Amino acid sequence: MTAAPLDVLLEGGVVVDGTGQPRFRADVGIQGDVIAYVGTDEGVAARTTVDVSGQVVAPGIIDIHTHSDFTMLEERHGRSALRQGVTTEVVGNCGQSYAPISDLNADGLTQRSLAWQPGVRVDWQNVDQYLQRVREGTGTNCYYLVGHAAIRSAVMGFDDRPARSEEVRAMVRLAEQALDHGARGLSFGLEYPPTRRADVSELSALATVVGRHDAFLGCHMRNRDEHYEQSTAEILRACRDAQATLQLSHLMAKPGHAPGATERVLDQLQEVRRAGLDVEADMIPFDTGPGLATAFLPGWALEGGASGTLRRLKDPKLRARIHDDNDRYWRFAATGAWDRVTLAYSSAHPEWVGESLDVLGQRLGTDAYDALLQLFEDEGEGMGRVTVNGRLFSEQHVRDCMTHPLFTIGSDGWRGTRDGGPGEVAHHPNCWGWVPLVLGHYVREEDVLSLEQAIAKMTGRSAERLGLERRGLVRTSYAADLVVFDADAVSTDSSYRTPARNPRGISAVYVNGQHAVANGAVTGALAGQVL
Repeated sequence: MTAAPLDVLLEGGVVVDGTGQPRFRADVGIQGDVIAYVGTDEGVAARTTVDVSGQVVAPGIIDIHTHSDFTMLEERHGRSALRQGVTTEVVGNCGQSYAPISDLNADGLTQRSLAWQPGVRVDWQNVDQYLQRVREGTGTNCYYLVGHAAIRSAVMGFDDRPARSEEVRAMVRLAEQALDHGARGLSFGLEYPPTRRADVSELSALATVVGRHDAFLGCHMRNRDEHYEQSTAEILRACRDAQATLQLSHLMAKPGHAPGATERVLDQLQEVRRAGLDVEADMIPFDTGPGLATAFLPGWALEGGASGTLRRLKDPKLRARIHDDNDRYWRFAATGAWDRVTLAYSSAHPEWVGESLDVLGQRLGTDAYDALLQLFEDEGEGMGRVTVNGRLFSEQHVRDCMTHPLFTIGSDGWRGTRDGGPGEVAHHPNCWGWVPLVLGHYVREEDVLSLEQAIAKMTGRSAERLGLERRGLVRTSYAADLVVFDADAVSTDSSYRTPARNPRGISAVYVNGQHAVANGAVTGALAGQVL
């Protein structure tokens, strides 16, 4: 029994507490920004009592892998995340972040920021200044990772080459500064420019900084098809002595990997875990993954940012050279399998969204890759915002990863910006429907995971990985980040052609004790914190 009236009492619900343990009947009370009561005592006083009978009360979802920093300064409420029950977003993944900024990368990062967030004022240089902008208002909690690409380009521009030793030392200093300024970790994106040419010594130097700060290191590996095992070995070697918490981002094998490669990769992880490296992985709950279309371009074609690429595309000889230099990223496309790649977002050609690249090539009277180059030309300075979806995984592979004990679940998406309206920057169901897909399809309909297992993978386990204290569980004295949903009704209509669809069955969300979603509608509270 609490001594003073609670602010809010969620009465009559079934608690799934985020530990993976069986659900139990209990009321949950909020006082200020914390959970102050979990129990079944009668007569508990509260200023507001909410009847949640027949519904589940769970910790707010922690999305361990997002790119919401792409859009969060424009869409501060995080409506597409909140409606799914997401209360914390880990941003700055895959090596991509908007800070730090120097004279060498200012044009490129500013162009990219404005492409995703037209009208946002880019007036920061370092991570502290960027996070101050986030603190002006955010609907969800923000856990910030500084991107290797931003650090590298701040030191050496967008040069497509290995770094010199003095440049690595400068990157180390910037990484130290970013962690001192509030970044909770660092991320690598080794499949993307400008970090595709980083070698093991560069990665190791930065991983060591993360380890010294007892911080979090996310890594989008260099390759997950024919060099899947070698790429895993590379990052494990780079991090072997760093003592960082290493998270291998969306560690799902792409087409072209050798038979048995997934099993051997997981064996690698188990071996280094036995040797003391804290390494796990995350995955997306989809067989089709999102990607940045510019990743198909060679590094030399991207030098000088979008304006440099556009100049080269207008030169017939350089355009032909770019066209012939396309064996990277989703490498099955280089073999002609462009039917597996669909356009996900283009402001220049919204009418083409959802079409496969081979169909677009036929429509334009050319081949699929040239159609993509035409898209970049038409998009102009905003070409970095062109996104594609690729059919990358089998359904069985999704299920195998989802049930593996080393995998947590995340979206790899970002906040929608128009609440589903015209001009929505949503490219994939992961922006609007990943949580209800897990809870509705994989838990209720397919029984791939129990409800307790699924919630734990998206809350308590993720909080533990991220080093978040007093978050991720329904437990007294923990942050009052909570979601209330009907386990029999939670579902989504979000699809690849029409991703911006609100979920069903999620009735209430609380962020740091404030009511962020009521009866399925976003209240407008900006209750999130920079963690």
